[in-house]
Amino acid sequence: MPEDFEQCPDIERVEPDGGLVENKDGVVVTADNDNTINVKVDKSDMGKVIGKDGRIAKAIRTIVKAASGKEGVKYSIVILEADEQ
Repeated sequence: MPEDFEQCPDIERVEPDGGLVENKDGVVVTADNDNTINVKVDKSDMGKVIGKDGRIAKAIRTIVKAASGKEGVKYSIVILEADEQ
């Protein structure tokens, strides 16, 4: 899988609509060769993306798992602050 998520043909990009995050320009999604999808968000939006008791993060992982099941590929979702590597 290409490192740049924009060029990844087998995963559709979901644009943030501003409902979940305040700084939608601060959301960067990339994919690694080891089937890891990295979601980088602004520090101020981290709590919103993770959600209370991790519910939003779990829902994101569930959607990705369901979507990737058709391909037979397992993806890992990693949520990071935008300034983390």
